[in-house]
Amino acid sequence: MGYKLQVTGWVAFSTAFNILNTVVYGTLFPEILHNLDAGFSKEFSIVNVITTLASSVILPFVGSVTDQLHTIKRWMIWASFFAVPATFLYALLAVIPRGNYSLILAETLYVVVMFALRLAVMNNNALLSRFPATKRVMLSLINNIFGFGAALLSLAVLRLVTGALTPTTSVGVFLATHLAGLREMDPVTRLAILVVSYTALAFFATFFSFFSPTDAPATQPQAPARPPEEDPLNSARNDLETTPLVEFPKPPVPKVTFVRACVRSFSDVLLTLKSIRTDRKAKESAVFLFAYLFFSTAGVVYTIFVVTFFTSVYQIHIETQSLLQLFYMSAQVAGVFFGMVFVRIVKGFDLITLTCQNVIFCCTFALLYFSVSMSWGYVSSLAISLVIAFTYSWNASVARGMMAKLIPPGKECLFMGFYSTFTYIGITVVSAINGALSNMPPQTLCVLLGFFLLPSFIFLFWLSRLLRADKVAAQSSLVEDAASPAIGGSRQ
Repeated sequence: MGYKLQVTGWVAFSTAFNILNTVVYGTLFPEILHNLDAGFSKEFSIVNVITTLASSVILPFVGSVTDQLHTIKRWMIWASFFAVPATFLYALLAVIPRGNYSLILAETLYVVVMFALRLAVMNNNALLSRFPATKRVMLSLINNIFGFGAALLSLAVLRLVTGALTPTTSVGVFLATHLAGLREMDPVTRLAILVVSYTALAFFATFFSFFSPTDAPATQPQAPARPPEEDPLNSARNDLETTPLVEFPKPPVPKVTFVRACVRSFSDVLLTLKSIRTDRKAKESAVFLFAYLFFSTAGVVYTIFVVTFFTSVYQIHIETQSLLQLFYMSAQVAGVFFGMVFVRIVKGFDLITLTCQNVIFCCTFALLYFSVSMSWGYVSSLAISLVIAFTYSWNASVARGMMAKLIPPGKECLFMGFYSTFTYIGITVVSAINGALSNMPPQTLCVLLGFFLLPSFIFLFWLSRLLRADKVAAQSSLVEDAASPAIGGSRQ
């Protein structure tokens, strides 16, 4: 299978996931829940938090099983082809009468489908390690520009259909004119049609995931065997070295079954955690994960609460909220595109790039705090928020690519499970703290996220020391190999 086709398959899943996550589950699903029970939002939030934390605990163990069975691609496809078709059922839930059974069915389906999607995302991230190490950051950026771009276009069309946006461009007027029939429909029927339409689009994109990289673990090419040197002064040694060795049959390796892999996953996770002290790659991955916990959470949490933040500060109406969300997502796409150009020009400075991005995060959160506290105005706060979106999308792409470089071979899905764990735990903790501070001024969120960023610099500095020590050790090893005598002994 060609390299470009593998990239297309790997990126296609991100496109499908972002359409589902942003449009179907982020926008349409809350409307379905509201239609079923207008007062269920608080209970749903609690259930969502519990299931998210449960996923963060379970995913590393599932990742261990996947690594043992070498089923990264297979399980990603299975999870995708379960989650996406199951989403079609929400079209039925949008039109059936209200009742406890329908509400229970909607919540149960949401929990199961979201776990399947999180499993597929973990496996998709793990497949990044199947590509050459030098291309992983760029591929992570390409993945996100297609994912964020698809989500942006899908959400813009949705806002036009529902009338949340007034078209001002020729393209918008064209779409609004041809989608006028949907706008005039009964809201319940329109909701069901939108669920089917966007799910079908995601389902179509999911088919391309069959072209993703293979499940086979990545292997390094073997160096060609060097013929022994002839040494007339040491012919006995040459004869000994050229004599073929007797190969004894190797004992058969027991086949790893699913049950055996599940049982071994507990010891595998425990041994992996213990190996952080001694294994170089495991230690570097762990240090990076702690840095990622702090800097990624700050960007993700602000992205989740940006509309709520502006609404509480500036009391913006529904159309302005829709425009704000589209502007923010447009800045994310622009950030990923700029990151692609940057990586094309500047190579090998991923850690420095992450550190500079985190400095920008701290500065922009401080500026946003002053913008709100000193009443600089809506436009000023919007401009600062767009800088945050621009930096966050670039930062998240570089972080995933760098994580794929650091993971120990054979532990790709396990460590990407930890990657998901740190993501969900960080979001849950900071969101809970922000909820506890709901009586404080809205700009308190900026202070919280700014302070949450600070520990990331400590871990990034620690990681730079580890990577520098590895580089020195590798250079010393090369010098020693070059200075060592050739095979066959030195000439006397």
